[in-house]
Amino acid sequence: NDTWRSLSTSEHQLQDTIFQKTHHPATKLAELPTQMNRAPNQVFILLVGLTGAGKSSTVDYLLGTNIGETKLLQSEERSTIEYAVKLKSTKYKIPDIQLSIINTPGLSDTNGLEQDARNIMSIKYFLESNSNIRNRYPNLVMMILNINDNRFTGHSSSLAQFLIGINDINAIDCINPNVVVVLTHAMSIARDPKIWENKVEMKKLQFRAMIRGYLGIYPEIVVLENQPESYNLERDGDCYRLPNGDKQAEIFYQACEKIFKNAKDEIGHKAVEICVRTDIDKSVETGTTVSSLSVKTEDIAAIQMLLLNKDETGLASEVFSKLDNYKNQQCDVSDERKEGLNSPVEMVKEHKQDECTGATESIDSISQNDPDQELNLVDKSKTKCSCCLCCFHEDSLYTPNQPNE
Repeated sequence: NDTWRSLSTSEHQLQDTIFQKTHHPATKLAELPTQMNRAPNQVFILLVGLTGAGKSSTVDYLLGTNIGETKLLQSEERSTIEYAVKLKSTKYKIPDIQLSIINTPGLSDTNGLEQDARNIMSIKYFLESNSNIRNRYPNLVMMILNINDNRFTGHSSSLAQFLIGINDINAIDCINPNVVVVLTHAMSIARDPKIWENKVEMKKLQFRAMIRGYLGIYPEIVVLENQPESYNLERDGDCYRLPNGDKQAEIFYQACEKIFKNAKDEIGHKAVEICVRTDIDKSVETGTTVSSLSVKTEDIAAIQMLLLNKDETGLASEVFSKLDNYKNQQCDVSDERKEGLNSPVEMVKEHKQDECTGATESIDSISQNDPDQELNLVDKSKTKCSCCLCCFHEDSLYTPNQPNE
């Protein structure tokens, strides 16, 4: 079909088009996301993170947009703001795919818990007020976090409260996870390549454990250096090589591709694929804005109570136990033994090879997706190591509905 056609403006219109058996690529592109509870006519990327992580600058770097410049022209502070980009798909003959990047206020606000509650509710108000995403999930939730942020230890930490708040806005798809974590300022933790790789892997394990504990999913996690030239990173085409050989921002695109393919989200995949091109206009236009000042008093109080609740979930308690075990393991050994202590990278590799020799405990078959779904261990004879954090590696814990390897 050589006719250009816009995506359906609503699910009702989409169903009419399907009923009329109108065979056009745009129809198929919009039909699949609705089955996975995504919008049929628009792509949404939700940006969230703690203050100071650089959400706008990071997404501008990764997608080539100009949100940071647009924000400078606005007076809106502590608001959830939609920035829309119009994209054209030649492959699917669609002239106007709209990619909406939802920029949100940073949490752990200097104005305290009440402002955090306002910021969280402004996100929730936005998702509930936009008819295209109401009762649906964003195609992608980008969590932008500074890799050096020390505000993540313990249930009362800023990261824990951030995750509790994010969980409350109903943006996380636990069946087909839609979260990619971008750890910024990656080169600031070490210069030596081996030390850098070990520290990065440790940070990934810690963040993965926290997110698993509070959101019940395993996110995709990538690292990014915001100032690659300052650290003399090797240039490789349009990318920079990190000390472990990974190409930024190629690893980000690969993580997004994995999320979209898992959710059969072709429209999200296509929108990001087009947006990363350098030969098109990606100027953003401001759409819906929800100010934190518009949040109702009763909603502020409800979120504050939620954030102040110190009762740890069973899974979160397990997370902190693992973190403490690993820290104690490092603190209790002598300097000589520390030299022989496995690095996070080696721990993960050894665990994958079934050579981890620490104390073990049995695994409860708790599904990370559907509680009614039958869950199999990769090998039911294996157990979960309790001496380190390698059990939180996404490839070494639970695998739903897969035959034993």
